Amino acid sequence: NWVTPDAAPTLLLHGVNDSLVWYRHSLRLDHRLAAAGIPRAFVALPWATHAFEFNLHGPGGQIGTYAIEWFLQVVTGRVPSPQALTASETDSSAGRAAAARPTGRAS
Repeated sequence: NWVTPDAAPTLLLHGVNDSLVWYRHSLRLDHRLAAAGIPRAFVALPWATHAFEFNLHGPGGQIGTYAIEWFLQVVTGRVPSPQALTASETDSSAGRAAAARPTGRAS
């Protein structure tokens, strides 16, 4: 068991149809993080396969980017600057580190 109370806040993104990494591994990790009281969020995509976010402009990439942005804001408590929002909308390489537009809190 690698989950300890010192574990970092964790975001799990997993396609349920992933044929390379079993979905149940993410479920098990999520349960262990919860038991240890680690802030976490788990995004399960029922239609997604392995590497679903490869195309950042496709549905998986957009969901993944948004989830990462939201989670980073929840964890850091920082509100994005307007410059970060503009950069994330025009530069696909900034997509993973872009500012968030959160709607809730990680559990």
